[in-house]
Amino acid sequence: MFKKLAVLSFICLVSAVSFAGGPKENDITYQQCREIKEQMDYYQKLRRSGGSASDMEYWRDRLKSLKDKDRQLNCRKYGMIKT
Repeated sequence: MFKKLAVLSFICLVSAVSFAGGPKENDITYQQCREIKEQMDYYQKLRRSGGSASDMEYWRDRLKSLKDKDRQLNCRKYGMIKT
């Protein structure tokens, strides 16, 4: 009886943790990280397509500032940004 109760308690605990730990669409940090990811993709696409030296420098600086924001918000925990 005690063994069944222990297994059932463990299953409930694991399921509660797994539901609570996932990214939430309404989580503000998750939304900010998603926006940062979209902006980074945009500027990386612009840099790959080429441009003037001043454009490339601006896009590079913009990417650097977005990566800094990514680190501050710890976006890696959502698995969106691998940098």
